[in-house]
Amino acid sequence: MNSGKIAVRYAKALYELAKERDIVDVVYSDIQLIHNTFKEYKQIRETMHNPVLPLTNKAAILKSLFQDKISADTEKFITIIVENDRCEFIERILYKFFDIVREARGIKEVEFITASPVDDNTRDKITTIISEQYKAQIELKETVNPDIIGGFVLRVDDKMIDSSISSELKMIRRELLKTNVN
Repeated sequence: MNSGKIAVRYAKALYELAKERDIVDVVYSDIQLIHNTFKEYKQIRETMHNPVLPLTNKAAILKSLFQDKISADTEKFITIIVENDRCEFIERILYKFFDIVREARGIKEVEFITASPVDDNTRDKITTIISEQYKAQIELKETVNPDIIGGFVLRVDDKMIDSSISSELKMIRRELLKTNVN
């Protein structure tokens, strides 16, 4: 079965359960914790993708990591994923769950990349402008990347605004190389 279909199926099931029990916020918070843990610790991802490690060991590892940190419903859901031997899809399932919740709530995920951290005033202005433009709530994900030198890169859905100095320098370089070739 297609991995995308598997992820969507599990994510939808979790969302429907959470919605039915009126615990979407709790489960969303749990899923963020699990996602952040997977993102921060590469070893967990590798362990879940290891085909040699028995499922009981994988379940025990996840239980020890998240026991008393996530709701019983979310813990049971993660257990079901492991029992069904879908460990390799956990991260995709988490992403799909985020997508489903954001879509249901009219939330846009916005990535804001800058060369150095921005102050609260700038962050608020960016959030307000994008919120008004898209008529949606904004979930701002900030990233600091010194490689862009200055300016910013903004991603909303499939649109990107690249006003970084590194991008401008690359464009100037291309233009200069074109001029030298002619």
